[in-house]
Amino acid sequence: MFQRLRRNPAGEALALIEPLLRDDYRVPVSAPAVDGPLARAFSELREHLSRQARAALDSLIEFAKLSTTTTVQVLGLVPDVRETLGRCQSIAAATEEMSVTVRDISVRGERVAADAAEVRDRLQAGLARVQEALGRIEEVSQAVDRAVARVEALRQASAQIDEIVDMIDGIAEQTKLLSLNASIEAARAGEAGRGFAVVATEIRSLAQRTAEATEDVRRRIGHLRSEAEAIGSAMEEGLSVVREWRRAMGELGEEISRVGDRNEAVTRTMGEIATALSQQSAATSEVAQAVAVISALSERTHQRVGRLADTAESLQEHVKKRLSSFVAAEFPGKVVRLAKIDHLLWKSRLFSVHAGRLHLRPDELADHHSCRLGKWYYSDAGREYASHPAYRALEAPHARVHAAGIAAARAYAAGDVETGVRQLEELEKASDEVLQLLDALTAEADARAEAKGSAKAA
Repeated sequence: MFQRLRRNPAGEALALIEPLLRDDYRVPVSAPAVDGPLARAFSELREHLSRQARAALDSLIEFAKLSTTTTVQVLGLVPDVRETLGRCQSIAAATEEMSVTVRDISVRGERVAADAAEVRDRLQAGLARVQEALGRIEEVSQAVDRAVARVEALRQASAQIDEIVDMIDGIAEQTKLLSLNASIEAARAGEAGRGFAVVATEIRSLAQRTAEATEDVRRRIGHLRSEAEAIGSAMEEGLSVVREWRRAMGELGEEISRVGDRNEAVTRTMGEIATALSQQSAATSEVAQAVAVISALSERTHQRVGRLADTAESLQEHVKKRLSSFVAAEFPGKVVRLAKIDHLLWKSRLFSVHAGRLHLRPDELADHHSCRLGKWYYSDAGREYASHPAYRALEAPHARVHAAGIAAARAYAAGDVETGVRQLEELEKASDEVLQLLDALTAEADARAEAKGSAKAA
């Protein structure tokens, strides 16, 4: 229908409306047949709609900047919160184990303290027994001393008896000689001395029996003396052994006393340790409870940050949907503006990778030639701005953004989180440069559009 109407002025007027219906707000290359107030009205309408489209897209860009900043910040928190949660849970488990261990040590410490006290009591009882044994040994020693003295007295008495026996033996010998002399004298006296001879014979016989008896007594006294000396030697040896016992028991008593003193110190120390462990057990239990509370709070924080990340990513999806409504439109500076949003969304996706919420292979990411901005930059439309400083400065940071993003994705795919974070930091720096340069190119595109519109109106 529009083709048929273009053959007359009314058709030319409708031809001006057709691009506007397609959201094409560019200044037409050839002037329409209509002029005057109607042409100016169409020109003003086109400029108005163009400015509205640019303003709407600029608003979307600002919204995208804010949502991307929020998303990046939130997604940046996710790994930290996740790690904090993991560490809190590990600390909670370790603290609980430590609490159990401390309680066990406390119980064992109390048992050791009780055992030490029991050892102390037994040492004291043992020392008392040793003292008692020393007293008994002393009594035995004194008894042995008395026995040795009695044996010595017996030996001396036997010696005195031996002297008496010698004396009796001498008397018997003298008696024998006297009886012999009496017998000789009786023989000389003849019949008169026969009775005296019988008496002399009896005396000689008595002297003989006395000599034999004294010999037997001497033999018995010698045996008694030998036995007494043997008993004395044995008693001396026994006394030596008793003295050795007394010395050993004395040393044992002193050693037990020293051990008792040391055990007393150990008992006091173990009591103090048991008290300290009991207090430490209570403190550790409080710490374990506090850490458990912190762990629960960290879990809730992790869940809330996860929901916040969901919300932030939904904002990015909203930006994508709104962006699609501008793709078909045509107005000055559109590609540069869309490139800004593409850039922000691309950065947001990489931070989703950083947060572990998205998995991207490095080959899924476009390089700086294949993205929307790259295609425009290296096209004839982009080269129209080749004389502008921002255009010339854009290529290097734009290339760094893509290189850092691909390197970050590769690092995360390999599990190298540290390198991934470092590459994202590099991406952030380059991204700020790119956005500043795109702002300058957007302003340049708007200025050229305004100038072109003014020229057409003139």
